[in-house]
Amino acid sequence: MPSQQDLTYSAKQPRHQPDEVDYAQRDFINLVATIFLLVLALCISWTVRAVTDNERQLRCVESGRRDCVQITTPPQGMRALR
Repeated sequence: MPSQQDLTYSAKQPRHQPDEVDYAQRDFINLVATIFLLVLALCISWTVRAVTDNERQLRCVESGRRDCVQITTPPQGMRALR
């Protein structure tokens, strides 16, 4: 059991102060992490959309249809310029 002197001595000791927090660096790291997560979310969204479109076209072709891909042609007035 600690003596009365030990308790008094420990009560007079200053507590450890946490190191100064660098809020500017912390904000920068949070910003970088947020941007990274947004870019990652956009990449995942683009990939899911591309896979879905590819599967839709594959099902269309496998069913024997010929109009699966829309082919764009220039308007009538543009053909005359060639």
